[in-house]
Amino acid sequence: MSAARAALYLRLSKEDGDRDGASQSIRNQRDFLLDYCGKNSLPVVEIYADDGYTGTNFNRPGFLRMVEDIEAGRVDTVLTKDLSRLGRDYILTGYYLERYFPERGVRYIAVNDRIDTAAEQSDMTPFRAVFNDLYAKDISRKVRAALQTRRQMGKFIGTYPPYGYRKDPADRNHLVVEAEEAAQVRRIYAWFLGGQTVSAIARRLTEEGVPTPSAGKRMACGQKPGAGWSYPMVRRILSMPTYRGDLVSRMSQKISYKLDRVRRLPREEWLVAEGTHEAIVSSATFERAQELLAVRGYAARRKTAEPRPLTGLFFCADCGAPMTLWSNGKARYFVCAGWKRNPGEHRCTAHYLREEAVLEAVRAALAELLAQVRDPGGLAEEAAGPAGEEAEILARRLERSRDALAALYRDRAEGRVGQEVFDALAGRMRRQERALADKLAAARRGDEAREDFRTRAMELLGGKTLSRGLALGLIERIEASSDKALVIRLRCADITQKR
Repeated sequence: MSAARAALYLRLSKEDGDRDGASQSIRNQRDFLLDYCGKNSLPVVEIYADDGYTGTNFNRPGFLRMVEDIEAGRVDTVLTKDLSRLGRDYILTGYYLERYFPERGVRYIAVNDRIDTAAEQSDMTPFRAVFNDLYAKDISRKVRAALQTRRQMGKFIGTYPPYGYRKDPADRNHLVVEAEEAAQVRRIYAWFLGGQTVSAIARRLTEEGVPTPSAGKRMACGQKPGAGWSYPMVRRILSMPTYRGDLVSRMSQKISYKLDRVRRLPREEWLVAEGTHEAIVSSATFERAQELLAVRGYAARRKTAEPRPLTGLFFCADCGAPMTLWSNGKARYFVCAGWKRNPGEHRCTAHYLREEAVLEAVRAALAELLAQVRDPGGLAEEAAGPAGEEAEILARRLERSRDALAALYRDRAEGRVGQEVFDALAGRMRRQERALADKLAAARRGDEAREDFRTRAMELLGGKTLSRGLALGLIERIEASSDKALVIRLRCADITQKR
């Protein structure tokens, strides 16, 4: 009978203990198994180790190398300190234990669990695999609960900070502004609110040679910076609440604790902790960007053309279709898009309105409003929202609500609260928190929006031409009826101008 060719398999996952002791634990497993082999006259031909790999996934470099050697006939005996070192997925562990090893004539020994496939197997062996799987599931649940608690408390736990930020050297779970990148973020928002399209902004940044969000990460890994800016990069910056000071997390979720695959969560399921770090843009600027992202037709007809001031703001009062520009070669007119698409079906009328006449009506409406409020600073009083004192009260209530929810997560992670009770309380507390956060955000947005309106109104009062950016900041919506009457709704002023 030929001598056994034994392989020692060692594994330690991140969840198995303090990482500072990881190497020592691997050494302990190795020394323990070498001692066992010496006492039992088992010659060791190779040692395989996976340090920092979970037991629920068998796609581990050390384990796969051992399997290759088994297939090549270099190993016919495998030893681990216990069954959990082989794996914690009871289905895959059972496969190797009951099928793979026997089919290839490989003897498996889990020393501490007294498992030896060369001897009669204990009926408890399959149950040990199940217990190990349940342990992995419990650890995964506790890790998720701990991470959820930190997210709920507004702690940043990602590997890389968002573009425009870096990790605070004094607190790695807190974000601080990175000046150069933040300047680019502000430019992106300013250009977008000024009428430029997402694609045009991406081209402009690429032409200027501005490093992309991924360039720094790639260069840190020794890779080339990569291609230039893209539509998704710019749109992500324009749509992430991070830039108004809110920490966004839990945008994706693992399908199972046994799998590395994740699924993207819908936006309403994201976890957003408000006011956790310094904002790069104001809430009013961010909210206006979201409105524009949702508006179809705000972009220019041609990539090189500057968007008209009223594109995406002017609509037919009769059918709701946008008012689009049409030229007869001498002058430009606004016409109803519903009529233009189907001129012979009489679904609507043309509503012919000269572009210059509409722009003049808008200027007159704004001038009339400014004349009513001689001090533009008084515009804030025209549409007074929640007082600053109310915002402070809401902020304190929101902080107490978050503290209570974080305490509940800790209680669940430590087993002091059952799952059913936790689900009921957490659901109610999350709804309460969202309601408070919405009220507080509305209060703050109202203050910022009124200040933004005041600033833009002063620009117009100073004789500035009605540009695209100015129109977006001052006008909510314009509607034209068949008799060519205009209804102009202004932002941050509960005043409707009829011309």
